Amino acid sequence: MFRLVNKLKNKKGFTLIELIVVLAVLGIIMAIAVPRFVGVQEQAKVDADYASGSLIAKTAEIYAAKGMNATDIESKLQDDFPQDIKFQSSKISGQTLDDVKITVANGSVTVKVTKGSTDYEIYPENDLDE
Repeated sequence: MFRLVNKLKNKKGFTLIELIVVLAVLGIIMAIAVPRFVGVQEQAKVDADYASGSLIAKTAEIYAAKGMNATDIESKLQDDFPQDIKFQSSKISGQTLDDVKITVANGSVTVKVTKGSTDYEIYPENDLDE
């Protein structure tokens, strides 16, 4: 009989309190980690949009050096770039190459993306940073 009682007392495992404490700690970690991840993800999208704008601008600079005007450059970019380019950052998400405005002045190129009635400059300055 004493052996049975001792066997029951020697059961190993976690108590309910210990499990609740572990869940609380995990909840706190999640509350800290998730917002940081979302911020990093949005910044990566902004950086990707800036890189796309930079690529468009560098290509436009090459065309400008060949003597093309801004209208011809925009037309040439429409022909040369893949049409499935989509911008990703929250301010201009879903916009495509059709929404890009290019300005060439004195050898410098400015790339803007229009969403609604607002133009967001993405190259050389980046208006997308929050």
